[in-house]
Amino acid sequence: MSEKRTKQLIIRVSPTEFETLTRQKTHPNLARYIRERVLEDGKASDKKTVKFQFPPEVVRVLAGMGNNLNQIAKTLNTAAKVGTLGNVEALKATTELAALERSLNSLRDFLAKEKNGGQSQ
Repeated sequence: MSEKRTKQLIIRVSPTEFETLTRQKTHPNLARYIRERVLEDGKASDKKTVKFQFPPEVVRVLAGMGNNLNQIAKTLNTAAKVGTLGNVEALKATTELAALERSLNSLRDFLAKEKNGGQSQ
């Protein structure tokens, strides 16, 4: 059982710092997020690594792209194995890969915008 928290620490942050903390938090509870960032197993952490949690909509988009890419690869590999890979299949795969590339570019732009606090570059 963990030790009961009886001490309170009050800090002041600027509105910008508050927005940054709120945007970066990985838990709904900001106090828990700050505790986990500052303390590690009860010891002050000197690690400089930053954990980034993708928003759920980004995870869904990436999962969909991964599924599409796997389906394209499976179709091409199967067609190549049985010798039925023709111009139509190659053109269809190229079209689907171009659509995936556009989606990845959109995702990259979205993540860059999120990194800059929702402001476009």
